[in-house]
Amino acid sequence: EIKKSPVTSPHGPFVANDGRVIWVGRVFVSDQEKNASDIALAEMDENENFVIKALIAPSVDKFGVGFSCEPHAIELPDGRIIVAIRVQRFDEHPLFTVYICESSDGGKTFTEPRMLIDRLAGSPPPPPLPARLPTDAGRYGRLNRNTMEPRQGSCRGFVFAGIIGR
Repeated sequence: EIKKSPVTSPHGPFVANDGRVIWVGRVFVSDQEKNASDIALAEMDENENFVIKALIAPSVDKFGVGFSCEPHAIELPDGRIIVAIRVQRFDEHPLFTVYICESSDGGKTFTEPRMLIDRLAGSPPPPPLPARLPTDAGRYGRLNRNTMEPRQGSCRGFVFAGIIGR
């Protein structure tokens, strides 16, 4: 059975420490609302449907809101959920960077996204987040899109010592 997800991201969902299936993505919108860039956390319910549980605040700089897209999230061993979001704006105040926010309550609330790298630094190769060690791959691995089973060894790295070291 094919089901719709209320969010989209190229990196897909992950299995949390407590077994929940979580997906942080851009909220799907109609063609009339193509400029919307709400980022949300969706969780799989008992009927295997993804349901939005939390919205993440817009990514803002002194010139306004940037277009948020391609978020990626992981959960650290201490339970914090870290989200990196590609943010861009192509106007008189260009922006092409990564913002980051976190949740310490299982994804119910998130800190305000903050700019992680220079405003025109671009977006690192996906996913733009800290490195998980290969030994964590089974625990934090993404889901196989066909079977919804965890994929072994599917984690890509990220090293932001300031986040992990706290």
